[in-house]
Amino acid sequence: MKNLFLYRLCLIQFSFLIPISPLLVKDWAIWSKLFAFKQDYIACTIALLTTTPFRLSRSRLSILPDLTIPDGHTPLFDVMTPKIFISYFRRLRSLQLYYLSQFITPQGTHLITWNVYLSNLSCRKGHHVLPHKWFNDIYQRATVPNSNSLLLDQFSFDATSSNIDLVPAFSSSRKSMKWIVTLDEDGSPLFGKQLSKQQYSCKIVHWTSDCVTRPNDVITLSPCPSCSKHVPITHTKSNPTDVTPLCIIPKLSPLRSLLLSTTQERIRHDTTVITSPFTWADLDETVRLYYGRLDIQPNFLYIDVVTLPSPSFLPSLDEAASLAFAASPLATPPDNHYCFYTD
Repeated sequence: MKNLFLYRLCLIQFSFLIPISPLLVKDWAIWSKLFAFKQDYIACTIALLTTTPFRLSRSRLSILPDLTIPDGHTPLFDVMTPKIFISYFRRLRSLQLYYLSQFITPQGTHLITWNVYLSNLSCRKGHHVLPHKWFNDIYQRATVPNSNSLLLDQFSFDATSSNIDLVPAFSSSRKSMKWIVTLDEDGSPLFGKQLSKQQYSCKIVHWTSDCVTRPNDVITLSPCPSCSKHVPITHTKSNPTDVTPLCIIPKLSPLRSLLLSTTQERIRHDTTVITSPFTWADLDETVRLYYGRLDIQPNFLYIDVVTLPSPSFLPSLDEAASLAFAASPLATPPDNHYCFYTD
């Protein structure tokens, strides 16, 4: 009976998007209007216990296993407007969305964008549609207004250092132009969108970021107005953008570059900001290790160097023979004699 009861509790969790044990829910008002809830006798009974003075005097809930769904925090029903949560309940359940943390960057400080969320869905890759009302509701209630998706204090958390795996730039198709990240000659992060690609080099339009001074914020890119290091060009048909690139790097090694996930791939005439779901704190170590892997130098510090004796201290022929055969693995009798023939 106990196992059957636990199974029913897990079924209630899945049916009503409750990431914690249903026995720990204090207010069932959100679900009370759902037809599926009214048809669930066990769920209604549990909800009734929280709204009446009746208690199970002999219940021992402490011995029940922890049913909390791991690897998440802040249930969505605690963030969303109850009306929106119920209206899009079936959609949320089909996507198996339980926690706000499913929409938070690895650093734990920002909410990801709608396009980034879509890019993580295998069934919706390449699709760009307007955000649903349920996502806008989460965005409005969980982030600081006009802060580039910065989470409110009660929703942010200290995430452990994440190991982000980025795809090498040279592995992408030559027809597909991607955003990349690498390092410049000073070791600072360098961002850009590919304009053309060859086998061992690529041309990018240069975009800048202040991610070094704000390592815990999501990476925000803006067009480089034209810096002294790079070459300004005019728009040509060979450049797959809708705008005139202001500053390009004509030759960059894809062997030292990694593909960067961004909110949108294409640069349009009204594009002024591109954001990434990651922070520089997330990517710093990964980018530097990948960039520096081609700079490994041999270390001769611990290699024994044989110093040849000077000509004035060269051993005699007999001494040289004794030294040579002493180091030989051959076992020779002590009374052997050796004859050396020289010219």
